[in-house]
Amino acid sequence: MSFTTATGPPPGVLDEIEALFSWNPPRLILAPKKELSTATCPPSFYDKHFSPDLVLKRVERLPNLVQDLASNVDKALSAASATLPPLKGFITAEQRRFDLRRIEREVTDEKGVANFYDKYTAKYCSDLASTLALHPAASFSEWDSLLIWTQSVASSGYAIMDGLLRFIAESDEEIEGPRAHIEESMENAKRRFFEEMRKSKTPLASYQIKSLSAGSVEVMIAVPNLGKFYWTYCDARKCHINPKHEKSRSKVKQVVVGPDAQAPPWTFPDNSLKTSVDPANRDREIGMLPFASHLGAPSASRPQPVTKSGPSTLPSQPPPGPSSSSEHESATKEKGKKRKRDDEVKDDDEDEAYKKDRHDLSAQSLAWAQAVRVDATVVVLHSGNYELVCLRHRGSQTLYVSDVIEPPTCFNPGYGKLQVGVYIAAIQDGMDRWQQLSSIIPHPKPSDGGDLIGGDKSQGDQGHNRGSGSGHKDGHGRRGGKGRGGRRAGKSGSSAGKKDPVVDELAAIEKTIHEANNRDVVLLYLQYDVYDSLVPASFLRSAPSLMAPTRPTPPTSPRATRTYGLEECLTVVLTSEIGRGATGVVHSGILKPENSDGTSPLDVVVKLAFGYDQRDALGSEYEVYRRLKSNGVSRGIGTVLGFFDDLEGAACALVMRYAGVPLDTEPRPCFSKSECTSALSTLKSIHGAGILQGDIRQENILVDDLGGVTIIDFGHSRQCDDQEAKDEEYARLRHFLRKSLTSGDVSYLDVALSQQETG
Repeated sequence: MSFTTATGPPPGVLDEIEALFSWNPPRLILAPKKELSTATCPPSFYDKHFSPDLVLKRVERLPNLVQDLASNVDKALSAASATLPPLKGFITAEQRRFDLRRIEREVTDEKGVANFYDKYTAKYCSDLASTLALHPAASFSEWDSLLIWTQSVASSGYAIMDGLLRFIAESDEEIEGPRAHIEESMENAKRRFFEEMRKSKTPLASYQIKSLSAGSVEVMIAVPNLGKFYWTYCDARKCHINPKHEKSRSKVKQVVVGPDAQAPPWTFPDNSLKTSVDPANRDREIGMLPFASHLGAPSASRPQPVTKSGPSTLPSQPPPGPSSSSEHESATKEKGKKRKRDDEVKDDDEDEAYKKDRHDLSAQSLAWAQAVRVDATVVVLHSGNYELVCLRHRGSQTLYVSDVIEPPTCFNPGYGKLQVGVYIAAIQDGMDRWQQLSSIIPHPKPSDGGDLIGGDKSQGDQGHNRGSGSGHKDGHGRRGGKGRGGRRAGKSGSSAGKKDPVVDELAAIEKTIHEANNRDVVLLYLQYDVYDSLVPASFLRSAPSLMAPTRPTPPTSPRATRTYGLEECLTVVLTSEIGRGATGVVHSGILKPENSDGTSPLDVVVKLAFGYDQRDALGSEYEVYRRLKSNGVSRGIGTVLGFFDDLEGAACALVMRYAGVPLDTEPRPCFSKSECTSALSTLKSIHGAGILQGDIRQENILVDDLGGVTIIDFGHSRQCDDQEAKDEEYARLRHFLRKSLTSGDVSYLDVALSQQETG
């Protein structure tokens, strides 16, 4: 098939392209509503644990950005003009006018703003951007686009949500056939880039969509003036922090910054080239890289003009100061004093206007965090009638921001041309960085796409929850924790044990479990992927310990707190994410009591729950464990170390001892006939306590190094007296266990069970 046969653009194509370039959407109208939401959700639990090398430090104006994007479009159009497809398939000015007569301009919230952008702007502009940036030689393409703009569902109740620009996913054969021909027309490097990015579903650009009420012109015009930015870390003022942890952080640190584009389609100020990565060692130091999930990497100046009618500006507004909650609480005395002085000054100046600025600061924090998670450079803040195009510069940890754009009226460039420019630039930036990485890591492998919204927004959680106690990877990081505190610790190469644990080691494990059940505070650090906690999250025991029932009842509310010493604390370092589901996010980690001789690190699994529904469900699961314990069921259901609440109110945590890998792990774990009968006996005990486990499947049956079987995940459990339901669940467990035995063992198991049931 020939891809470059034309000698000039087909009739009428350039005229239609110019008409698209000058297109502007209509002004959106805020629908009457009893209560207008202007709330922006605070930084998420995970955002507070970002590596200091990845947080936002400055916000700077980049006044030339819009013109740079427009000029880049002109270059791309000039290069492709000889092979542009005919008009067939192109959305013409007449079609846009037809759409305009049916456009619903009235919107009530951020969802309406996102829907409008998706239905009109993205639809009109993605075809041309895809053609110019990816497949200009495919003159037969009929303007078929390989780009798609998608919405990500954020937590309800806030006037902001996410959007993403990415390559379109693979579809059925009928659709993929023509697209395959388009791919064939691409240059080799572009085709490989497209295939890898599509397979991994890695976004090209990140969007923060605001409602009309939350993204007013006053809010948007203040953003380029922010200057120095104070990232929000956890508040650890109620707990002493072990200074030794800072030393351990520096020893195990794996998060380093990936490259910025070497030849970006925009111009940065000279000072942005002074990065925190040594240029001489840049290739070696890239660890947390763009597309790392599928490349195998480890884990204020004055108010600015609005891009409107030429050089016109909006009224000036002084830049906001940093949020009183933004600076982290330092572990050192001197930084603590500085924090106190800063807080005193800020408290004096904080009026209603300042509080509004704090909302805006939170929005920029969310936008940056989203871009870091998906490793995007281009970040767009869009509120329907106003927009900011932003660039994340990794080396200087700066967010460069355009002047405020007014989509309904902007010209030179018009809004259509600007959006085509954003899409093309995002593709070029992504490919530039991909080429740098390809020379470093030559054998990329795709990932499952990962979590794009940070994991603490329950509506967006995807996949099955592996359950508390599991150490299974499930596509979200390394399998963590195998070995510390297990019956055969040395088998995994852990420093916590030898091949056959001696009495002293077993005693240390038991003492660690004892201490874990008798301390009320958890200092929680994250050390994986983009997370490297500068300050730990503080969790307080909020339900009585199951293994130390004689202890005084702990405070049931974080408000009933005091200052806690290290001797009252447990340090837990989360080392990977295992899985996620309706009841929370499951992590593997390592637990160590502070200031405690004779203990050893213990591998644990921590389930974090966010939002009312998740937290209620996790509390109910803990109550099931309490009821089982009170009915004498303790073997085969996992060791629960406690239920804790975040002192800042963001989450609750169920902490359990690591119990092995799921039954469906490959290679499949081995265990004995006696262990099978023990597991079935455990389920009988659970049923005897009047509880139906409710979710017997291979993912919830764990096997440890010696073949011991543990049943986990009581998030779907319920009280039950229905013997038929219990028998069905028993048969289901027996089915899974029999599949893991040899034929001879199966026969033995059937005989043993028959004798057990008839006896």
